[in-house]
Amino acid sequence: MHTATHISGNVEFESGAIGTILTSFDVKATQTPFIEIYGTEGTISVPDPNTFDGPVLLNRKGSDEWVEQELVSDAVENLRGLGIADMADALLNGRPHLASGDLAYHVLEIMHGFHESSSLGKHYEMHSSYSRPAVVKQTLISGGNER
Repeated sequence: MHTATHISGNVEFESGAIGTILTSFDVKATQTPFIEIYGTEGTISVPDPNTFDGPVLLNRKGSDEWVEQELVSDAVENLRGLGIADMADALLNGRPHLASGDLAYHVLEIMHGFHESSSLGKHYEMHSSYSRPAVVKQTLISGGNER
């Protein structure tokens, strides 16, 4: 079985916004930003999503300056257990957790849709959808026992 190591594509969201994705294992090195979001009012650039630290920068329309934004969470360490901590809290408190099977399925369908679109040379129509549950603001300190 062959797995593509370089993928680019466009996504049209329900809201009408268009997203572009480029992922590649075929480059030796890069200094491109990890994630940038371009909008009608400006651009936001965020650090490596594999860590929880680094500046979030905003460049507003009409400005030449990038302005560092205040983080909305104090979780700036590499908290790989954050998803499981949310899941445990959700199960204990009877609320939906963020890292659900529905989300995993939807992301998998999106990934499959890029391959399908490329193979067939046409748009891929999604069959699944996902609504993000309300976020519970929490502060996880050391063992995750304090909020």
